[in-house]
Amino acid sequence: MNRTAGWAISNSLDMHYANSAREYSVEEFLSQQPAATAAVDRLSQAAILVRDAFGRFIGNGVAIAPTLVLTVGHCVNNNDERVIFDGACTSSHDFKVIHCPTERFVSVPLTVTPGVGESVQLYFKEDQRQYAKLFVSEQNRQASRSDRALVPTYPGESGAPRMSLHSGAVHAIHQGESEGLKVLDIYTALSQAVYNPEDPQTQSAQFILNQMNVLDKEMAAFYWAPVELKIGAVQEEKPGVKGELYLHGRKGRGEKPFRYFEECETGSGPRKLTISKDGTHARVTYAISPNPHKDSTYNKKQEEFYRHLATALAQQYEATGNFPGQGTIRVFGVEYTLTP
Repeated sequence: MNRTAGWAISNSLDMHYANSAREYSVEEFLSQQPAATAAVDRLSQAAILVRDAFGRFIGNGVAIAPTLVLTVGHCVNNNDERVIFDGACTSSHDFKVIHCPTERFVSVPLTVTPGVGESVQLYFKEDQRQYAKLFVSEQNRQASRSDRALVPTYPGESGAPRMSLHSGAVHAIHQGESEGLKVLDIYTALSQAVYNPEDPQTQSAQFILNQMNVLDKEMAAFYWAPVELKIGAVQEEKPGVKGELYLHGRKGRGEKPFRYFEECETGSGPRKLTISKDGTHARVTYAISPNPHKDSTYNKKQEEFYRHLATALAQQYEATGNFPGQGTIRVFGVEYTLTP
């Protein structure tokens, strides 16, 4: 196909074809859905047919960088030397990233925003022709194992990319039945591998993140939920820790509590702590350095960590009538600097 790729993607699709079980050749699909031409053009260049060592069709993938292909784990042999990151070794997500240094693929942008609304999936089959389906993803903004769609799908579609017709970016790859593994989950697993120094895939994860074009990675914190991690990896984190603190133990007996909560801009990014005193205008947000997320003890005892900080700050307030300025607090054997 020699159509010119572009980004003027219309959402005026004929929804008569959405959520039907029927698959189309790419040409037939575009004859029914001309508004999707720009998305299909771009995606068709990045869709990859995955073969085994004998040249037989085993699944699909998508180019996420000129030398990188993303696919689901069961489309690649465990001993394939091209695999530089195996999601199943770090998280509960079954995906692999293949490095092909001699290739120069046409890659597509990615999005961590779940694919709510219309999407197109392109995939190869054993006849090595490309096929297309139109999807409408269910509305679920939270990270989870799946990006469920209402269209029946089949095993041969494994690894096939799904592109949002609103953003022109890939938001999921087909995983099995009607499920798709979200780019959000993949991005989170890679990010957590980077911040786990004990993970043997740390350098590969950093290389992949540097190469990927994620249009809205700053939104990962908004959609982010913990990845279920295996024993030995950084344990899953409970985002948004918050609590209340009564220094004198007189809850319900007239004592006004201190309230505190954790803030972060990305799932694995720098942490902040905001603390306030009920019945007053006292409220301060402290930046925490170094980033505690990189410490394995923090990830196991996150609630205890923030309560320890809040207690120290509250004690200073009780003694002076104000929250302190910059200072250090030792928690779990590490000196943390808090800067308002």
